[in-house]
Amino acid sequence: MKSGIYTITSPSGGQYVGSAVDVGARLSRHKGNLKNEKYPNHPLQHAANKYGIENLVFSRLIICRIEDLLMFEQKAIDILKPQYNISPKAGSQLGYRHTAEARIRMGGGNHPMKRLEVRTKARATKLIPENREKASKTAKLARNRSEVVAKINAAWLKPEVRAKISGDNSSMKRLEVRAKISATMKAKGDDLPVKRQEVRVKLKNNHATKRPEILAKRIEKMSGLNNPMKRPEVRAKMIETSNRPEVRARKSESLKRSEIRININAALAKPEVRAKMRASRLAYLATKRLEEFRFHASMYGL
Repeated sequence: MKSGIYTITSPSGGQYVGSAVDVGARLSRHKGNLKNEKYPNHPLQHAANKYGIENLVFSRLIICRIEDLLMFEQKAIDILKPQYNISPKAGSQLGYRHTAEARIRMGGGNHPMKRLEVRTKARATKLIPENREKASKTAKLARNRSEVVAKINAAWLKPEVRAKISGDNSSMKRLEVRAKISATMKAKGDDLPVKRQEVRVKLKNNHATKRPEILAKRIEKMSGLNNPMKRPEVRAKMIETSNRPEVRARKSESLKRSEIRININAALAKPEVRAKMRASRLAYLATKRLEEFRFHASMYGL
């Protein structure tokens, strides 16, 4: 199960509590945003800048179902009282109060659109003759464009136009046009370059694999002394390298590892070994679920 509740703890003891459908992926995104200094939670970003991301502890607190995420997140917030959570309510900004500086920037006379000089300048810009003329031309072009599109659509809907495009009146569907095209192609068929016999013979003989000099070079390279694997000095060097103690030791070690892997695979394939592994896995899952139950019980005070 990937969903659950997680915490981010700084060396000062401050915590952030969150919930996610995939806790591992969410923690990875947290680390990336904090590293790039693009995290929207300013207290947590300040802690990451102060102590370093490597000194923050990212841990999973609870594993639970998706439908129980908000309930357990709210319980964890109420118990732990995390310092870095902006809102005291899980999954919303309810209860968060902006700072005095932020409230001044967001509203009041300091807002750009509420300043008198900004509004006066915007009105004056609209009243400039050149700007008014540009706006008028843009509006006329938009109207003319819509009228042209409407005319084209109306013309396409006329029965005679549709019949001319898709019926027997079409130039590509007239019998005389098709017969003329066919006769032209047949008359020029033998004169096409790719169909001339001399061109085809020339292309066939000029192929790289059929030239005598190229074939001779390839045969000499593959079967004569030009072949690197058949040169005496090369073969002697290879034999000398393979007889070195370190090379022989590496080969022996590789053979031993392959034998060990074969023995391990054979042992794992035995039914009794597979049964023991399955029993061990079930015991581990049972222990983990018992720990989760105890934690949940302690949260509810049971």
